[in-house]
Amino acid sequence: MICLKKDAENLVISQHTIIARSFIDRAFGLIIRNFGENLDGMVFENCNLIHSFLMRYKFDLVFIEQSGEVVKCYENACPNKIFSGGSRKKLIAIELPCGTICKFNIKNGDFLTLKNR
Repeated sequence: MICLKKDAENLVISQHTIIARSFIDRAFGLIIRNFGENLDGMVFENCNLIHSFLMRYKFDLVFIEQSGEVVKCYENACPNKIFSGGSRKKLIAIELPCGTICKFNIKNGDFLTLKNR
């Protein structure tokens, strides 16, 4: 589960989240999966670079610090691109369905909480 802390409340932005821990999950992520009823977020820990090669659809991408602070957002990220969170080490990359960043007005400086890690 991923929550956004806004105005003293926690808004759930992802209920069914996968944390990519295995080599297969980290290498192929959303290439072999689709967002839907049982998946609405994918988390890559210790990751400051994400690729979308071979993906079939757009998605939203958020990079956060270990503290949860949002440092970079990509709305409607296209397939066959590389996305960077910057030169910081040990960022967390979160892939979300298109429209999530806009729907929850996620921006740099906001805080996301990963529950059940």
